Amino acid sequence: MYSTAPIFQLVFWTLFGVLFFLIVRPLHPFPDVLAGQSAASAAVGLVFSMSLAWVYRGLMKRGRHPHKAAAVLLLASPILGLPWFAASAWIASTIDPFDFTRVALPGGTMFARNQLRYFPAVMLCWAVTFLVMSTRREQQVQRERALRAEALAHEARIKMFRYQLNPHFLFNALNSIGALATEAPQKVPCMIGELSGFLRYSLLESPNLVVPLRDEIAAARHYLAVEQVRFEDDLKVEIDVDDAAACREVPAFVVLPLVENAVKHGRQASKVPLRIRLAARVQDGSLWIEVANTGSWTQRSGAAGTGTGLRNVGQRLVEHYGERNHRLEIAEQDGWVRVRIRIDELER
Repeated sequence: MYSTAPIFQLVFWTLFGVLFFLIVRPLHPFPDVLAGQSAASAAVGLVFSMSLAWVYRGLMKRGRHPHKAAAVLLLASPILGLPWFAASAWIASTIDPFDFTRVALPGGTMFARNQLRYFPAVMLCWAVTFLVMSTRREQQVQRERALRAEALAHEARIKMFRYQLNPHFLFNALNSIGALATEAPQKVPCMIGELSGFLRYSLLESPNLVVPLRDEIAAARHYLAVEQVRFEDDLKVEIDVDDAAACREVPAFVVLPLVENAVKHGRQASKVPLRIRLAARVQDGSLWIEVANTGSWTQRSGAAGTGTGLRNVGQRLVEHYGERNHRLEIAEQDGWVRVRIRIDELER
């Protein structure tokens, strides 16, 4: 929280020492003596201000209200300016080799009684600047903490969402592998390869959970290949993705749930064979993704379990692109249910 405090302290009191020297220099005939007095006064101010900062941090750590801690700092700073003046005057007289002669040097007026008011004012100026910087730093820390919390919550939601992919798929695939081992053992290696490819993607641990669309399409191919082994001629798949679309980055797990829904709900509402069409293209700078299946929109007939996958996909899109830069549409036309995603090109 206070990582910038040491730098601020050094800058503030170095600046004070330099200004002290420059203001008094025209009146002081001995620059080396004045330099020592300036440095000593700045050093004493540094020590006193560090004690104030320590008190302020202690109050904040004890859970005191920030306004109360700030009030203590602002009230204590000008009061502490008085002993700072006294200590600076004593050190200045000690450094001054002519002090024993009782000769009043012009520079000595900086520690005359009529100059006493300047030291509390400087200390109050330090306190105000310190509070402003501490408040800004605290606000920045709070924002960073909120962003980290949001990122962790987002990652947790993604992990939960990832494991929402139909768990029955794995059991059905394993049952199919068991059946193939007896009926067509030569197909088992291919089936295992497709299942392995899908599971490898479903355990994706990308820091940003953003992937090229080609990776999402490849995972969908693995998924559909496994389902085709299960359903054989009862499932027909068509995939058409242009190169420009394949290179676009998208949030992970926005296509797979749509493909899973198409198979799961399409089987309930479509005549045999069920046809699945997966297409993606770039048009006018926008990425269009469509997952379509033959049949009807099962949600209209009150089918259980419908809508969760779509809501999750919609949430993923909102979290990544905001409300304005994408669109999710569902349409039923000519015996096909089509789910379309449009992702506009973001401004760079």
